[in-house]
Amino acid sequence: MDRKTTCVLLMSKALSYEETVLMLSLPKVERPLRIPFDLNAIDNSDIWEWFHFTRENIPRLKEGFGIPDAVSLENKSLFDGVEILCILLGRLAYPSRYTTLKLIYRRSKPELSMAFSWIVGHVESKFRHLLTSLDLFWLKAADISLFCKAVRRKGAPLRAVWGFIDGTFRPCCRPKVD
Repeated sequence: MDRKTTCVLLMSKALSYEETVLMLSLPKVERPLRIPFDLNAIDNSDIWEWFHFTRENIPRLKEGFGIPDAVSLENKSLFDGVEILCILLGRLAYPSRYTTLKLIYRRSKPELSMAFSWIVGHVESKFRHLLTSLDLFWLKAADISLFCKAVRRKGAPLRAVWGFIDGTFRPCCRPKVD
């Protein structure tokens, strides 16, 4: 806390005289300048390895998810829209820990955790209807049955598996038109 704020708190009786002396005697801690996340500074092979998307598809995905250009969290941390999307993609593509992510994003563990929670909530609130119902025009019961049989033929012990959420990458269609 700076000297001016400390003195104002003393005069408003929010701090006692002893607390004010203690606050004024604390050394001023300089925060290091944070270098912002820059997707363009990351090698294409690293982008693929870390996020399982190409550099060109990440801005398209940001737009498709309706992620704003800037996101301000409850604790006043400010994130770029691409950065917060990359945090989501990175966490879902590989079982990484926040300790590892700190090195990539140069953010604290609490900031990364709050950012991940925000982006998961954002995506879930916008696309809940796609996650809670199989009544979708592009998803037909006959197709699901076909998918289940194909997975079963490859040796899966379960009969009703038709999709994978474990980060297994399989080539898939990336439509150019909504």
